[in-house]
Amino acid sequence: MNRRILLALAIAASASHGTAQAVPVTLQFTATDFYNVCCSPFTDPIPTTPISGTIVWDAADAHSPINSLTSVSMTIDGHSYTLADTGYVTPWIISTFFVLGGAPYGTLSMGFSGGNYYDDFSLAWYADTLAPQAFSYSSSASHRAWGSQTFTNFSISALAVPEVETYAMLLAGLGLLGFAARLRK
Repeated sequence: MNRRILLALAIAASASHGTAQAVPVTLQFTATDFYNVCCSPFTDPIPTTPISGTIVWDAADAHSPINSLTSVSMTIDGHSYTLADTGYVTPWIISTFFVLGGAPYGTLSMGFSGGNYYDDFSLAWYADTLAPQAFSYSSSASHRAWGSQTFTNFSISALAVPEVETYAMLLAGLGLLGFAARLRK
């Protein structure tokens, strides 16, 4: 009987040396007050419709490097962005910012060249404070590139997921309770 208790304690102790699991991190934003970021004529009407999006990725926590994108929900000028055309850069490449953007033309570039505009975007925020820095986009529909540093909504939240050792301790505790109840009978 003492061997079972020792085995349960050994399993619980060995499980406490696990690694942190990735958790889903959700970014929701709404950018407003756009300005022309490239190319004349600067007399074109400035967009007044706010742009909103939700992007989800896996990371150790909200301040950690992005492991992988898992969901993108954003439409700009009729173009709906997907995981396939969205990329990211972590703060270890650019020292103080996280950057999400359109992947086909490079996450750190905007989609315009030689008078042609492509559907592209860039969203940057500070890695330490998680405060927004800037949002910009180019559009094949409007043939312009626009930027904003005004956000009416910007939130980043990480869902807490118990680590493996938490489950191991729970199972070990339940096993000990069952063992104690069996001894009482």
